[in-house]
Amino acid sequence: MRIFQFYFFAGLTLSACMPPDDASPVNLSSGRMAMAAAADTTAPTVSITSPAGGTTVTSTIQVQASAADDVAVTRVELYLDGSLVDWFSMAPYTFYFQSWRYPTGPHVMTVKAFDAAGNVGTSAPLSITVERDTTPPVTSIASPSQGATVAGVVSIQANVSDDHDVSSVDFLVDGVRFMTSRAAPHVVTWDSHTVANGPHTLTTRAYDGAYNSATSAPVSILVAQPGGAQYDPVLRVPACPSVSNVCDSTSLLQGRGFVGPELHAPNTLDGCADGTNTDESNHTEQIHWLRVSRADGRPFVAGRRVQVDIAVEVPAYSQMAINLYTASDATAPVWTHLTTLNIDPLLYADQRGFHVYSAEYVLPEGSLQAVRANFWKGSPLPSPCSTDSIDDRDDLVFAVGQEVDQTPPTVSMTSPANNAFAGGTVTVKAAADDDFNVTQVEFYDGSTRIGLDAAKPFSMDWYIGNLGESTHTLTAKAYDAAGHVTTSAPVTVLIDNSKPLAWFSSPMPDALVRGTVQVTAGASDAHGIKRVDFYTGQGIFASLIGSATSAPYTLSWNTLTEYEGRHVLHAMAYDPAGNAAQSEVIGVTVDNVPPAVAITSPANGGKVFLSATLQATASDTNGVAQVAFYDGTKLIGTDTTAPYSVNWSTLLVPKGQHTLTARATDGVGNVSSSPGIVVTVQ
Repeated sequence: MRIFQFYFFAGLTLSACMPPDDASPVNLSSGRMAMAAAADTTAPTVSITSPAGGTTVTSTIQVQASAADDVAVTRVELYLDGSLVDWFSMAPYTFYFQSWRYPTGPHVMTVKAFDAAGNVGTSAPLSITVERDTTPPVTSIASPSQGATVAGVVSIQANVSDDHDVSSVDFLVDGVRFMTSRAAPHVVTWDSHTVANGPHTLTTRAYDGAYNSATSAPVSILVAQPGGAQYDPVLRVPACPSVSNVCDSTSLLQGRGFVGPELHAPNTLDGCADGTNTDESNHTEQIHWLRVSRADGRPFVAGRRVQVDIAVEVPAYSQMAINLYTASDATAPVWTHLTTLNIDPLLYADQRGFHVYSAEYVLPEGSLQAVRANFWKGSPLPSPCSTDSIDDRDDLVFAVGQEVDQTPPTVSMTSPANNAFAGGTVTVKAAADDDFNVTQVEFYDGSTRIGLDAAKPFSMDWYIGNLGESTHTLTAKAYDAAGHVTTSAPVTVLIDNSKPLAWFSSPMPDALVRGTVQVTAGASDAHGIKRVDFYTGQGIFASLIGSATSAPYTLSWNTLTEYEGRHVLHAMAYDPAGNAAQSEVIGVTVDNVPPAVAITSPANGGKVFLSATLQATASDTNGVAQVAFYDGTKLIGTDTTAPYSVNWSTLLVPKGQHTLTARATDGVGNVSSSPGIVVTVQ
């Protein structure tokens, strides 16, 4: 029996569970009371749910147990052959059984469950067989190959096999592990900047489930980062003293201050120190390397664009940024802020870990220049030497030369095209470029200079209206500041100052037109017709209707968009040389308004017996061609002259009401109908 002690304070009411007739509250004074609780004598139930009985175990496996109790399970223990292996105090009860620790042969596995009262439940025994794996894996490096030269980020692949299973593969450089792979294919990436330029050895170490291990044969490689810098003891930073197209800090900047540690810390021209927070490991919050390079492979020279690459290790828990600075004189640096690269690993998971960031700028004048990367935490104002305890700053110095222009410019004629016809005034164009600058382009007709231009786009107007039909050869000469000259390939131009002939074919002069009208013109030239343009109006009031580029030169003119009344039309014909000729001007009248028409006799509501004379009035700006009379949809008759009338015989017409209309047509085909009248045939 368990005894519990409770303390009560005056004024509190104790309610106890007892029969209803006795369940009245009791007021207690201050003091202590001892109460007895019923004893827990029920043991927990427990069983092994995995593995199954009779299993042969060759490596580390999971043993899973299930336990329950009427109060609570406080602990579950795993036993092998009666000896304790491991225990857990809370579910899920999953044990990792390392079979390699036990001898080969049959074994009995049990689990015991305990409750708070000390009751113990034991599972049914489970028979297993341990088969010890004493055979190590076999591993080798598939790539890179023996003797390979590498730079930058390198892919390393391992071949691994085992008679049972492979649990992991360690990758080592010079005997130091840098990465572990736990799943096939066993391929990892390695930043070769972590070691100095020179020979190095790669190996792999493979483990199986029984903790057997094997190491591969070594693979010798040569790390050769292009433009590898050397530590300058005077400047106290990595430097490339000779002019090149790339300068790489290689492994000289790995680490941060004495965290890492960083070789020759702090690697800054002015001694700006790195953060000293020793809680950070050598793989977080640090600059790995800096590199300056030219994409075109040419040497560093003032006025040329370069790219700066910054490799950093970004933590997962803090906003970071890279401030990039440049200095035109590394011996007395005055830092100019180039850009800020913001990194937010809290918001963007893909920004965590190893990353390379880049920026570009144009090199200023200066024979020995520098860049600085300031990798800092948080968001202070840009500063070349910030003060946070995990900030990392590193400089890289590189030589910049004066480029000697040894390359002539390039130039080509772009207009007119080869074998083109030309006349009047022609715009002659050329495209020219130079690795420095094109100072001018001259244009030649044969050996005669006809003009020049000193600024892009290079062009000139060439008047040839006074020349007869002939063939000319054009070239362009481009000059740079160093005096180099390049002459373009020649272009042949066929001079033609003769105008073509043009005439208007339809519509005819003074025609009445409506709706969509076909307009047609004729044109001829000894060298062909390039196009014919059609216009309505003249001079500054001319409006282009459209163009036709092949005979017969015709197109559709929508007169519904034009005003009513008189219009003048003409055509312009152009030959390949640009010579133009205008056709005669013709006048046409646009009439899209139908005539007005009304029936005057008989009267609406009248009566007709035997016959009647139907009469109508009709008018139109350009005359009425005819008026037709209808009984419903049946034509009664037509009259072409005013007054418009027809005789309607009703002898064969059914008696009753009939609706009569008159339909007027003008000379261009516009039609309108009168309001209907109703008459009664008797």
